[in-house]
Amino acid sequence: MQQTNMNPQKAKRVACKECRQAKARTPDQWDQPMHKMPQAVTAVKIDELTEQVEQLRSAVDRRGVDTSNSSIPAGNSGPPSSHHDSSHLQTSTSHAQRPMLPPQPSPSLQYHSRASKTPPVTPTTFSGAPLAIHSRSLEHINLDQARIDDLYRIFFQHYHPFFDILDITVAPDEFYSRSPLLFWAIIAIASRQYPQDATLFSILYPCVTKLMWTSISTFPHTRYIVQAILLLSVWSFPANSMSTDPAFILVSIAKSISMQLGIHRPEIIQDFVRVKTQLNSLEFRDAVQTWAGAFIAAQSVTTSIGQSTVLHADWVIEAACEQNSKYTLPDNLRHHLLISKFFTRINCLMAENKHLKTSHPLDREICILVNVLEQDFIELKLRIGQSLSGMMYKVSYARLRSDRGTEIHQILLEMSALQLRTYYFFISSDHDLRREGLLKAYTTSLDLICKATEAKEKSDFIRYAPDVYGRFLVLAAVLVMRIIHSSYARYVDVNEGKSAFDAVLRMFQRASLENDDLRGRISKILKQLWSFHQSCAPKSILEEPKLHIRTRLGASLLHDALWTWREEFGGQKGAVRTLGPATSVQNVLGNAEHTSRSIPNINPADPENMDSQTLQQRQLDLESRYGLVMGCRLSVILTNGFQFM
Repeated sequence: MQQTNMNPQKAKRVACKECRQAKARTPDQWDQPMHKMPQAVTAVKIDELTEQVEQLRSAVDRRGVDTSNSSIPAGNSGPPSSHHDSSHLQTSTSHAQRPMLPPQPSPSLQYHSRASKTPPVTPTTFSGAPLAIHSRSLEHINLDQARIDDLYRIFFQHYHPFFDILDITVAPDEFYSRSPLLFWAIIAIASRQYPQDATLFSILYPCVTKLMWTSISTFPHTRYIVQAILLLSVWSFPANSMSTDPAFILVSIAKSISMQLGIHRPEIIQDFVRVKTQLNSLEFRDAVQTWAGAFIAAQSVTTSIGQSTVLHADWVIEAACEQNSKYTLPDNLRHHLLISKFFTRINCLMAENKHLKTSHPLDREICILVNVLEQDFIELKLRIGQSLSGMMYKVSYARLRSDRGTEIHQILLEMSALQLRTYYFFISSDHDLRREGLLKAYTTSLDLICKATEAKEKSDFIRYAPDVYGRFLVLAAVLVMRIIHSSYARYVDVNEGKSAFDAVLRMFQRASLENDDLRGRISKILKQLWSFHQSCAPKSILEEPKLHIRTRLGASLLHDALWTWREEFGGQKGAVRTLGPATSVQNVLGNAEHTSRSIPNINPADPENMDSQTLQQRQLDLESRYGLVMGCRLSVILTNGFQFM
């Protein structure tokens, strides 16, 4: 009986391209042994595929939950009330369910299809961003799904590249389930410059502010609360004065909550909580990004207002700045973190002398420090520049985000250089070094304004940028103004400086959010300061540029200019307010109440006994008597007793 050969024919093995290239030898290498494909290349490819699969699985799981929930009618998340925009806002307490159109694919099914065919290379692939399923309400404000989707698109396209601490693949509904404050913070920021409804922001921000303080005072907190607070500190709500901006307080709160939750130690987070806790890979990455965001926000706020940092770099921040570790951040955020570390290094070195009332080092030490920091800045530019030039992007939206990130980092680098070079104002002994440094600062200011103007033309930069960018543009404009109206004017192109100054004025006129906010007022203040320096020109052009305020670190020049404006145009020339005794708040309140009761012919419960002029005069008299206590202004409202403002 003939035996049949049952062994199947072996399939031909074809090596991959990398293996063939690895085994290929040139004639001069024939005497050398063949080598296999490096294991490092294989490991990198496996890591990339593993990360893509993990991202895809996470996205599918989230969309699966959203799709299953879409068939269930959702109750309103807020009470019915007056409605703002009838074309987009809900007009009843029940939510309008987004229709299902089988067999046509719904947006969520289209998302499944896109994800299955083309897995996202990075978690910031905006083209596959999920859509909102439910409408949402906050007090009397109701937003439907279309408006929510539009605002989220605006936020992640225009605002998020400046401070990308969030996962762009998360759906709006999941953001809401994580934290209503985080959801509404994104909505509020996106509505700052919203062409479809110019009044939405002014209606939203009082409600979101109230929700923010309520969330802060409600325990326990989560890292999503921290993320919301950070966003609202970076894009703070309009204020007509730097003293009424809560950003400095908010970054301190965000730092405290983060440390209480153990976000600053994600690998040993269990040591900071009451139950056994271990973060998975996605949670770990989110925690590191949140802590890095807290560091960046703290440096941005404190640097721009001239305060010492409230958050120093620790070993997590150091590890997040490096590559190829579990702490490594996405490139855009990592570069931002590196620049923020440089800001911190500048200000910490310049504020380390505790023996002088100004805190900054001695004159001879400043000369050494600025030279060292100049070398550090060159190394930072090279490090970030090489990383940016070496990136490879496989999808069009990632390339768009890369270009936007490069643009932002170039502006940030100019800001850090300007921060460093304003310290040349502090040098008084070495006139040559001072002049060389300030002329370098002048050139840096022109470069910063030029890059910001180019970014404004391409992406309307100033309308979406966080507040710190605007304050550095003001600093650049003030420095240009000081150099032009000094003896250094003969070394620079005055017309170029004047054009740059005018460019800053135009940008701030466009960036204002509401009448009489700080962005709108700054344009008027700069014009008045320019006029003042013009009037002093015959004398000032014979003198070197001076700096009277030296206690606000790199922002000393800005505060020096503001005090010049207050004295010349704000009615404070020669006026000195007495702060009064440094007693406790309770004692001051008791004294104030006693004084109000002892004033004759005054009945706080009956304001009709006094006309408005008398009421105003009484208030001014009491304020001048008791002044400022513990950073609060004692405002005496005779019709309602006493309260702190």
